[in-house]
Amino acid sequence: MPKRRVQVTLSEYDYQAVRRAAERDGTSLASVVREAVQEYRVKPDLRRRQLAALDAAEALPEAELSPVPEDWEAWKREYGESKGGRNCGMSREEFERIAGPPDEDPVKAPASGERE
Repeated sequence: MPKRRVQVTLSEYDYQAVRRAAERDGTSLASVVREAVQEYRVKPDLRRRQLAALDAAEALPEAELSPVPEDWEAWKREYGESKGGRNCGMSREEFERIAGPPDEDPVKAPASGERE
């Protein structure tokens, strides 16, 4: 990501505090300022945006997942007919390798209201 140059004017007290922190950490003043911006502005803003996105996603209606077909060949024929006669091109074995056997639930969603 391209970097942008910023000029900052500090009070003498703030400048000395940043200078002492840089000396103590063995780094530059600019590094101390960048770290402070990340910790006190960028990370909290990112976290707020992530939580807002999660809340919006949780507010979406729950999707209804189609069950795994019991008769793979019949499903494949019906699916092909619904696509204008084209076969989906996948054998039951290939499907089960990807999706798992019909008695397994490949998607384990967290309970409503839980956050990981």
